Amino acid sequence: MVRGSDQNYIPAGSSYSHYNGMWARHFDPSLRETDDPRRAGGAGNRYWSRATFDPARFPSATRIDWIVPAIESWRRRGNPGVYGYLATSYGNYDSGQPDRRVAPVQVARLGRFVSSVRWTLAGGRAGDVTVLQEFYLTRTPGDAAAKALEVGLLLHPGDTARDFHRTGKQLGRWTDDAGIEWAIARQGNYVMLMRADGKDLAAGTIDWRSLLARLRRIGQVSGNEWINGIAVGVEPIRGNGSFRLDDWTVALR
Repeated sequence: MVRGSDQNYIPAGSSYSHYNGMWARHFDPSLRETDDPRRAGGAGNRYWSRATFDPARFPSATRIDWIVPAIESWRRRGNPGVYGYLATSYGNYDSGQPDRRVAPVQVARLGRFVSSVRWTLAGGRAGDVTVLQEFYLTRTPGDAAAKALEVGLLLHPGDTARDFHRTGKQLGRWTDDAGIEWAIARQGNYVMLMRADGKDLAAGTIDWRSLLARLRRIGQVSGNEWINGIAVGVEPIRGNGSFRLDDWTVALR
C-alpha cells in the first residue's frame, strides 16, 4: 500500500491513520510536487514523497521516503523551517479521524497516556530532518479549531528544531521513567522537549501523563484541556531521507 504527498491512509477498523502532509506549498506557491524523484530536490522547487504501509502490521513497518530542495531557497521569505509533517496518527491528532474513533480525554482525568516507539532513519545528512512525536491540547473535546497548546517531543532534532528549542523560553527539565532528562522550551503555543544530552531516542516508552503533570506544575497546562490523539513522523528540512516506523503503540484513556 503506497501513498504520495498530501494523501491519507485510513485502514478499516483501526484507531491509527497516516497523512503525508507536505504543507509548505501553502506558504510558497512556487513549490511543486513531482512524481519523478529524479526531478526533486537540489536547488530547484520540486519535492517528492512516498509512504509505504504493510496493512497487516500498520502502524508498525511504515516507511516514509522524501526528497526536498534546500530549504534556504525559500526560508528567507518568512516561511516555516520545515516542508511538512509526514506522520502516522493515533486518534484525532489534528482533525484527521481514523476509522475506529478514540474518545477524547481531559488532562485532569487522564488514567493512562503512554506511547512506545522504535524507529530507523537512513539517508541524508545529520540535521536534515526532525523525527518527533507530538499532540495538541484543545479547549473543547475533539475540536481542532480550539487548540490551546501543542506539545512535541523531539526524538531526533534536526537543525531547525535545535535552533527553535535553543531560542525558546527555557522551562526546566523533565525526567522520564527510563531516567532520561529532557529540556523543556516554549515558543508561542508550542512546548517542545529535547534530550538534555542532545542524543536521539531511537526506541523507548514515554509516559505522557507524567509529562503533563510536570507541565501542570510549571504552569503551562491547567488540566482543563483535552487530548484527542497523537502523531509520530518526520519534518523534512532539506535533501533526501528515509524513515521507518519499526513499531509504535499508544494507550490513551
